[in-house]
Amino acid sequence: MNRNTLTIGFLGLSFWLSSLPVTASECTPRQVQPTSKTREIVNQEYSFRFEIPSNYQTSLNRHDSPLRIEIKNPGDVAFEACMAEPGN
Repeated sequence: MNRNTLTIGFLGLSFWLSSLPVTASECTPRQVQPTSKTREIVNQEYSFRFEIPSNYQTSLNRHDSPLRIEIKNPGDVAFEACMAEPGN
């Protein structure tokens, strides 16, 4: 097999691969309206409490700081989950 045949073979393979459909899902960030119903978040260690919309999520992190509370819109949670899927 000479070098020209090998080069043409690789070009043909790359054109064939580029014509395959892309199967990755499309992740689109969106904001979800907060519900009028709320729930109370209580932290006994730091003696605080506050209310958030019942459809929002919270997480407590202690990276590089004593305390960090994240309050996330459901649309952000869905977007992060989509981006974590293989192929995205």
